[in-house]
Amino acid sequence: MSVPHKNRYSASEIAAMQLPGLPTSKGKIIARAASEGWPFEEQKGVGGTRRLYEIPEKYLPKEQSDEGTRQSAAPVVGTIVAGTAKVDTELMQLVVRTLKEWSRERGIEIPADREGAIIAVLYNYISKGADQDEIDQLLKALG
Repeated sequence: MSVPHKNRYSASEIAAMQLPGLPTSKGKIIARAASEGWPFEEQKGVGGTRRLYEIPEKYLPKEQSDEGTRQSAAPVVGTIVAGTAKVDTELMQLVVRTLKEWSRERGIEIPADREGAIIAVLYNYISKGADQDEIDQLLKALG
């Protein structure tokens, strides 16, 4: 388990962490955060405004560091880190299957030189919490 370099996460990132005591869907994380009053900040981006939540300490696993002090640790899931090979392989497999099924259903053959770029965009989009409608819209735009 790696220690994250940030302390606020999107609801989809928190859901992907599968922390004990927390739901594993974006919508239920948002509901839990609202009902428990989790601190958050709003971040404006290309897709609009999203909330980044601070995960309450009671949900974070505790680990002892070498110095004997307690540190909170949560896994970084569903992201590609530039210059490394940190990729959520299950999510990547889902993206590849989704693209293959989508293109097969529509009788579209995606050129190999374009397929990698589409997979990268789709992976990034899904890892940031896109829902099925948003994924469909993206695929329509790419196709």
